[in-house]
Amino acid sequence: LGGMIAPNRRCALKSWLIVDGHNLLFRALEGGATDRRALEEARRQLVLKLDRFAGILATRITVVFDGASGPRRAAEETTVVEVLFSFGGQTADAVIERLVSRAKNPRDILVVTSDRQERESVTAAGAEAMSAGCFLDRLKSADGLLSGRIGRMEGRSSAATLGDFFPED
Repeated sequence: LGGMIAPNRRCALKSWLIVDGHNLLFRALEGGATDRRALEEARRQLVLKLDRFAGILATRITVVFDGASGPRRAAEETTVVEVLFSFGGQTADAVIERLVSRAKNPRDILVVTSDRQERESVTAAGAEAMSAGCFLDRLKSADGLLSGRIGRMEGRSSAATLGDFFPED
């Protein structure tokens, strides 16, 4: 997470962001949205939110959900955000571990999950990991910064510049 989201250099922009989707959703919803329709809508909203920050978060974003509980709708995936579901007896964690282990350069991957064992597993493979709570805090911060910058740009007559989207370091 670079530029606007993370002031520290530890969380520099990564090439690939892999998110444990249900883990992040349940953290964001504080355990809510157990109804199937509400869960589908929550998934859709998560993907759209990640899509909005695609260039800020990473150049590639993959969200992995446990099981395909019900039919997958095209609205869940965007041209930027890839959505995967675990199948059979496997979990989203297993899919994420496989993605990291098969990656050419795991150091360019940030995995978002609150599962401590999963974070340890992916960091042992070379990726960086962040808890869902920390990621949500940074997403809220980025949302505020982006909204503020867009508001300032809309209030002036000149065109936006590249500097409008990046912090003044």
